[in-house]
Amino acid sequence: MPVATGSTFLEWVRTPDCIDWSLLRTHLSLLFEGFPCHTPRMDWTGAPRRVSEGGPNGTGQEMMPSHVGYAIPGTHAFAFPFDEWVSTRVCIRTPDRVLAERFAEREVPSDRVKSTLAGHIGDNDQPLRTLESEADNNVSGEAIASDQLLVVKSILRSIQ
Repeated sequence: MPVATGSTFLEWVRTPDCIDWSLLRTHLSLLFEGFPCHTPRMDWTGAPRRVSEGGPNGTGQEMMPSHVGYAIPGTHAFAFPFDEWVSTRVCIRTPDRVLAERFAEREVPSDRVKSTLAGHIGDNDQPLRTLESEADNNVSGEAIASDQLLVVKSILRSIQ
């Protein structure tokens, strides 16, 4: 997907318009039908451009069909436009202090949490807070990754 005219790359990736929903539908269809599929491959040198669409004969990372389901990470997944597949919105709830310390890679004093977050995700976190309230399921952002995956797997199994 090309960057929208009149928009910077960073502005564009903050919107669900940066996802090629049609291509995602094609890839998910292949996977649901039991076929392996490759991710698109990008060239990030200079202006970002797609060098491979992916699919059955692509050159990106190979994805294998799942027995459980598929996770589309990130806040844009909340804009998932396909009604033909069962979906659920999962929010990984992580306290601001923990997020700030992960971004800073060190302990962050409580009076610096807000400014640390602003430096990494911007001043306006309201869109993220709104999405948190729209989630169908929640996962602890403080849990270890393997425990988070077990919760997500349980959620996926419950909606099959």
